[in-house]
Amino acid sequence: MNGTVSLQKVLGPMLRGKIDGRAHYGPLCSHLSRFRPGSLVQFDFQGVEDLSASWIAATLIPLLSWASLTEIDLYFVLTGVFGTDKRWEDEFELVATREHVAFLVAAPEVPATFCLVGELDAILFDTLRLVQSHREVTGAALRRLVPDENIGATAWSNRLKDLHTMRLVRRTTRGREQLYSTVVEVNFDGTWCSGVAGGDVSAADAT
Repeated sequence: MNGTVSLQKVLGPMLRGKIDGRAHYGPLCSHLSRFRPGSLVQFDFQGVEDLSASWIAATLIPLLSWASLTEIDLYFVLTGVFGTDKRWEDEFELVATREHVAFLVAAPEVPATFCLVGELDAILFDTLRLVQSHREVTGAALRRLVPDENIGATAWSNRLKDLHTMRLVRRTTRGREQLYSTVVEVNFDGTWCSGVAGGDVSAADAT
């Protein structure tokens, strides 16, 4: 079951500070428990009046780790972030860069597409582009698809696992294989896409 969570309705309009962030973490996990494993949840920031980097770090960073647990397995995208006069995207980018993660945020340029806010390691950025290009891959498949890369299937699998832990790709098991696919369509070349560290590399129920 996919769905949308209005953070203003669940937590209130003020999302500021480490103390409030830690206090909000538990109730937010409890609220998300109604979603089945594998669900895509939109965190809607519309109606939020204030937001700080310390709140993001105290709430959303541990939430990513919690969501990666096998029994939870939730994926998140953020909406209502761009277009505010307070430039909340800067707060997300600050936290994402410091914590070495990337957030999937609704892109303002193209409807139904998302951009990365934060800077991925160049290797992971390139791997994510390959997953999106081929729709569904395994480590062994990437080894065959990119023969010029002097790495084995295990190394490709490790990259895919890292992206999965960051909630940027889905993982399903089919027999002995672990298959990875994109969570949403990412606009890698959009104006708002933070992209890669160190340079360029080739809705359901609202609550």
